[in-house]
Amino acid sequence: MSVNDFIGSWSLIACEARSSDGEVRTPYGENPYGMLMYGGDGRLSVLIAKRDRPRFESNDLMRGTPDELKAAFEGFTGYCGTYEVDTEKGTVTHKLEGSWFPNWENTDQVRNYRFFDNRLELTTEPRPGRRASWTLALVWERLA
Repeated sequence: MSVNDFIGSWSLIACEARSSDGEVRTPYGENPYGMLMYGGDGRLSVLIAKRDRPRFESNDLMRGTPDELKAAFEGFTGYCGTYEVDTEKGTVTHKLEGSWFPNWENTDQVRNYRFFDNRLELTTEPRPGRRASWTLALVWERLA
């Protein structure tokens, strides 16, 4: 595999959080929406959302209730920046410049990758939770 294998647009088809004790969750629902774009210039953009996020009753971005804002934030991920591929390690590093989560700005987010059947699976390293560690696995399908 090479850096060129990443270039293009990808649609999210699955997202699972898997715990070290066997539990599986779908943080963006059973049918998440997502778009991942890797540019030939080394830039990337990612957007992931739950399809069933509730709409704001006011129809005004600046007048959401606390519950509406919470659901909107928790059901969405978005960031952009640059990327670097390490084919020897089998990792792609997303170097974030902007993010919906301010703590991720100017950080490196490393993902393990594998290609199969016109798809790309990206996984995080296990992250500690309260009772188990968690790995996030996202499967993307290349768009024509």
